[in-house]
Amino acid sequence: MLWFYEVTPPVWAVVWLVALLMIDEAPSYDANSPEIINQIKEISEIFDHADDDKDGFIGAHEIEDLLESMGLHIDDTTMISVLKKLDRSGAGKVSKERFIKWQLGHKHTDEAEDLKKTAKSIFKLFDADGSGSVTVDEFKTELDKLKTDLSIDEVVSFVREFDADGDGEISLEEFERIIESAVG
Repeated sequence: MLWFYEVTPPVWAVVWLVALLMIDEAPSYDANSPEIINQIKEISEIFDHADDDKDGFIGAHEIEDLLESMGLHIDDTTMISVLKKLDRSGAGKVSKERFIKWQLGHKHTDEAEDLKKTAKSIFKLFDADGSGSVTVDEFKTELDKLKTDLSIDEVVSFVREFDADGDGEISLEEFERIIESAVG
């Protein structure tokens, strides 16, 4: 099963979008691994479902539909950022091969340090006051900037789901677990 179905929406969708916008290059993966071969099939099915005109590419509209199916509603500026990350050719569309490579590369890494580094970078984005923990208000503010349309209740639910120590905030360590659950 693909990583983003393993975490209750919209948590996985938010983490996926934020990671997409924050990470420049995907870590490598072993394309000959039986696990990877199965995941390529699954990712390919998702791509094919999103590829409305069946031309082997997904454009902005199709990416938007895919994100909306994940529970994310984003504005045009965020869509342009997403497309720029995935569209290396500048043609305004993403090939199936590029989409699969990006998805697999972000799921598979032997570098635990890379994952921690990514989590820390994303965490800093949310930790507006630099306190070392992220409050519901900080999450909501940053998610609103991404135009995710998550309600305050959904953000509260997200924080409660991952707030291991019950203090009503997410620490860096708790956030690292969120990233780990979303990508691995």
